[in-house]
Amino acid sequence: MLDYCSIIMRNKNMLKVIVSTLLVCMVVVSCLIASVPAEPPEKTPVIIGFKDKPDPGLIRAHGGEIKYEYHIVPAIAASLPEQAVEALKNNPNIGCIEPDCEVAIAEEVLPFGVDRIDAELVWNGTEGGHDVGLGRNAGDEIKIAIIDTGIDYTHPDLDDNVKGGHRFQENGAINDDNFMDDNGHGTHCAGIAAAEDNDIGVIGVAPEAHLYGVKVLNSNGIGWLSDLIAGVEWANDNGMNVISMSLCTISDSSLLHQACDTSYSNGIVVVAASCNDNSSVKFPAKHGSVIAVGATDRNDVKAYCSNFGPELELVAPGIGIYSTRLGGGYSTSSGTSMACPHVSGAAALVLASDMDSAYDFDSDEVWDANEIRNKLQDTADDLGEPGRDDYYGYGLVDAYEAATDLTPPTISNIKAENVNSSGTSIIWTTSEASDGVVCYGTEKTNLNLTATNQTMVKNHIIEVSGLPPVTTYYYEVQSTDPTGNTAIDNNNGSYYNFTTLDGMHVASIKMELQYNGLAWTWAKAAVTIQDCTGTPVTGAAVYGHWSGLTSDVDSGTTNENGRVVLESDKVHKICGTFTFTVDNVTKNGYSYDSWANNETSNSIIWLGQV
Repeated sequence: MLDYCSIIMRNKNMLKVIVSTLLVCMVVVSCLIASVPAEPPEKTPVIIGFKDKPDPGLIRAHGGEIKYEYHIVPAIAASLPEQAVEALKNNPNIGCIEPDCEVAIAEEVLPFGVDRIDAELVWNGTEGGHDVGLGRNAGDEIKIAIIDTGIDYTHPDLDDNVKGGHRFQENGAINDDNFMDDNGHGTHCAGIAAAEDNDIGVIGVAPEAHLYGVKVLNSNGIGWLSDLIAGVEWANDNGMNVISMSLCTISDSSLLHQACDTSYSNGIVVVAASCNDNSSVKFPAKHGSVIAVGATDRNDVKAYCSNFGPELELVAPGIGIYSTRLGGGYSTSSGTSMACPHVSGAAALVLASDMDSAYDFDSDEVWDANEIRNKLQDTADDLGEPGRDDYYGYGLVDAYEAATDLTPPTISNIKAENVNSSGTSIIWTTSEASDGVVCYGTEKTNLNLTATNQTMVKNHIIEVSGLPPVTTYYYEVQSTDPTGNTAIDNNNGSYYNFTTLDGMHVASIKMELQYNGLAWTWAKAAVTIQDCTGTPVTGAAVYGHWSGLTSDVDSGTTNENGRVVLESDKVHKICGTFTFTVDNVTKNGYSYDSWANNETSNSIIWLGQV
């Protein structure tokens, strides 16, 4: 049995052991804690806009992970520590730093549209037509970039029209050519714009346009601003004609704005959905270089979801739109997402149409984005308040009116030139290549004669011939362009006119030899000028030349008998022939009709004998 003291001693010894052990453990734990590395700072996705050339080295030096280095805008998309973001804001070479925020499809709000905007009148020619007519405009080979969730390029109503694409996703983490749709939204939009004419399913607004799937949204219909800018850049680099974006964001990104502006300057028609929360227009549709599209229902009334405001430019059908579905088949969807590709397809039809001279602002006879935009605005069916308003913009897009040249050529500079005794040349110019017709007659109310030239030209010359002399004719000119638009100019109902001249001709040339006693010899030519009736013409100037023994030039004026005598130079002691030829005869109010001459030249022989 242990006594109390021994117990105390034993407890003291145990306490020393316990304390020592705890000290060792604390040291070990503190060492372990010291050896565990600190958590790396969290990085923020941003887009850095540079004032000049982007500097990727600067971004890496601040711990940045670069996602995209753009060339459509001087910017880099990267993930950076927050501390680095704050530091870069003070860098004089950086213009802006924007958060790389989410973009998303214009939400569906649960195919009449092609018919409602009269697209079939462009490629079929009849109301309600289902097939592309031979030789008609169906947007052939116009390139439409569907920037969305991708396109199901295996769909039987899209497979021939889808020509390529790219994928930009997850802040640049995915950058490849696999643009297959995994949501369905992009496939539905693609079918509205350009589903094929193949006797199955549906047909798009521009059924022969080429589709390109630019996938910037994931399977949930969500993406990043940096990916969207990369998609817009891809569309520029790959020669797209139309960019169609059925997506939106609340972020007013100056860099996305700049990318859209550059696209527009490059001639690309940029179209975007206004979005679907019945409020103000969202981005990118809100940018000035983008056509903002709202949605209407079957009664041409603003869809309840459709966003509105001063930026809204056009509306298109957007409720219950039947189109292609992911995985094959078809379905209906609603929203401004569905309205947007109606306008994109209409733009493709305009691009494939003949240039409308009224919109050829730069006179190059080639459509550009600004000209197409103006044509779409001017030809839209006005809805709501008269003129442009915030709920319908300029109105419901009208593909037929927009893609059809309804403007006749402008006629100018009409005049009659080179009037003679039997006709004249009527000349004029037109603003575009067109044919030409002159309608004429001796009475304004009876222009019963015509002269035509079917060649399509801008500078017109039509010969009017076979007319009697000294007769006044009234005329108008007509020109019809290749699409059938005819312009008529009749001098505002007063009609243009010309009077054929009295004709004159050489009635005779009488030759006579002259000589003197000094062995000098010369010839005389007595020229008689008469008018169309055989009456002598007084005061006509006759011009001619001698050939043979001499080579001089002579001229003179006819007397009251219509006769003028012209003499050759003298020759000395040589034999040969004197020939006189009339070159021209002039008198105001007369035309010289050389074709009516009884003779134009005459000769006489000198044998050297007196």
